[in-house]
Amino acid sequence: MNEASRKNEPLGNGPTAEPSAKRWRFSLKHCFLAMTLFGLILFPIVRAVHAYWRQRQAIASIPGTVTVRWEGRQCKSIHIANGSDERNEIQRGIGQLPHLQTLEISNSKLGKDSLARGALRPQIKSLTLRNVEFVEPECKFLAYLPEVNSVDVEDCDISPSMMARLAECPQLLFLRIRNCKVSPEAWEELSGHSKLAMLTLEGDVLTGEHHWLRGLTKLYTLNLKDAQMRPQNSPFERLPTRSLERISIENYPATDEDLAVIGKHAKIECVALTQTRISDAGIDALANMPGLVHLELKENGLSEAAFNGIAKCRRLAGFDIDESGITGASIGKLKQLTNFSYVSARGWTIDEPRAEELEQLKLRLLRLYDCDISQDRVDRFEAAMKGKYQECNIHRNRSKRK
Repeated sequence: MNEASRKNEPLGNGPTAEPSAKRWRFSLKHCFLAMTLFGLILFPIVRAVHAYWRQRQAIASIPGTVTVRWEGRQCKSIHIANGSDERNEIQRGIGQLPHLQTLEISNSKLGKDSLARGALRPQIKSLTLRNVEFVEPECKFLAYLPEVNSVDVEDCDISPSMMARLAECPQLLFLRIRNCKVSPEAWEELSGHSKLAMLTLEGDVLTGEHHWLRGLTKLYTLNLKDAQMRPQNSPFERLPTRSLERISIENYPATDEDLAVIGKHAKIECVALTQTRISDAGIDALANMPGLVHLELKENGLSEAAFNGIAKCRRLAGFDIDESGITGASIGKLKQLTNFSYVSARGWTIDEPRAEELEQLKLRLLRLYDCDISQDRVDRFEAAMKGKYQECNIHRNRSKRK
C-alpha cells in the first residue's frame, strides 16, 4: 500500500468525513427551525410588552390626577382631573393610547391647540367634559371624533360654535347637558341632528323659544331633571311628534298645563313623572294618548283620585307608582283595561277586598314594596303566579311583620 492510499484510509472504526458533514448540516437545520419558532413566539410577547410600556409612559406624562381602566394590557378608559394642557401634555399622552374608547376630563383647562387633529383617537365612543375651561370656545377637537356616540357635558359654558361641533358628530346618539350655560343661539345649532336618540337636560339649561326641538327628528327619549325655574316658554310645545316615544320629568316644575300638551302626542308610549307640580285632575290628560303603555308616578303628591285618570288610558299595560297618598284602594277601577298586566307599587295597604281585585286583574308581574299585607296573602299570591311568564315579588312593611 503506497503512502497516498494510507493517508486516505480511515483510522480504526471512527466516523468518516461524509457522515460528520451530514450531522453538521442536520444540526444547523434544527437550530434554524428552533430559532424561527422561538422568534414567532417571542416577537408578539415583546411587541405586547413594548406597547404596554408605551401606554404606561404616556399615562405618566399626563398632568393632573389620572384614573385608568385596563382590559388586559389595553387602556380602554381614562379620567383626567385637575389638569392643565398649556404645554400639550394631555394631547401627547392621549395620542399614544391606541385602544382608548372612553375619555373623561374634569376640573381642567384646555388650551387653544389641546386635543388637536391627530391627538384624539378616532375610535373614542364616549366623551365626558365636567367643569372644563375652554380657551378656544369653538372646540375644534370635537370634529375629530367620528365614532363618538355619547357626550356628557357638565358645568361648562357651551358656545354656539361648540354646539355646532356637537351637531356635526355623525354617530352621536346620547347627549347629556347638566348645569351648563347655554344661549338660545347655541340651542338652535343642535337642530337637525340626524341620529340623536336620547337627550337629557339637567338644571336650568333651557333658554329661548325651543324651536330646535322640532328639528330632532330621531329623538326617542327626552329626560328633564332638577330644574328650579320654569322656562319662560314651555319646551313641551315644541316636542318632535314623529319620533318621541318616552318622556321623563323629574324634580321639574311641570304643571297640569304641561301635561295637557304632552297628552296631545299620539306616539308617546311611556311617561315618567317624579316630583312635579301636577294634580290628580291633570292625570286625565293622559287619556288622550292612544299610544301610552307605561306610566310612572313617584312623589308627586297624588291621591287615590288619580286612578280616575289612569283608568281612562285604554292601552295602558302597567304602572310603577310610589305615592304616599295612593294605597291601592281604587285598584278595581283598572278592570276595564284589557291590556293591563303588571303593577309595581310601594306603601300600599292590601286588605282582603283589594287582594281579590288584584287577583281579578290576572297580572303577569306583581311587585309590592313596603306594603301592609299579611303573610298568608303573600303566600297565596306567590302560589297563584307560578306561570311561565309570571313574576311575583312582595316585600312586606317591616313594622307590620309579626
